[in-house]
Amino acid sequence: VVRVHAGIRGALPAASMSPAMSDHHVTLRPASCADAQFACEVMERTMKRHAIATWGRWPEDEVRAAAREDACLARSQIILVDGSQAGVLRVDSTPTHVQLEQLFLLPAYQRKGVGEHILGLVLSQARAAGLPVRLRVLRANAQARDFYARHGFLVTTESGERFFMEWAP
Repeated sequence: VVRVHAGIRGALPAASMSPAMSDHHVTLRPASCADAQFACEVMERTMKRHAIATWGRWPEDEVRAAAREDACLARSQIILVDGSQAGVLRVDSTPTHVQLEQLFLLPAYQRKGVGEHILGLVLSQARAAGLPVRLRVLRANAQARDFYARHGFLVTTESGERFFMEWAP
């Protein structure tokens, strides 16, 4: 399957933001090689404990390599809140579905409506294209699984390590 960047960019309206974030400006911009370190830090701060719970280790070298590749190839985007780097988004389009690979927010921006707002944009674009959105969540990350379930994602299959979830338009 050829992956094509989903092209989700630009300012997002604040209408559905939580009261804590409604006065803030949330934007996305393409990542560049200069963002690789930030992307790696976000992944470590959001995923390290779940990886250790799942595999007993944090694969730092693999994470750094993947973050660098995604940033340098502009496969990922940087989530900005009032111009400050808040997280990383990676969405891949295929002919059959939209794959949400990464929606990682620094802890200071979690549970404030930013992730919900970004997810809403992804779902809106998928709905317009008539495509489902698929993702995978580590079993150890119950908070993420619950977040996606609240937004209409259903578990379609499971493995020992992950839940595979899908949202249908």
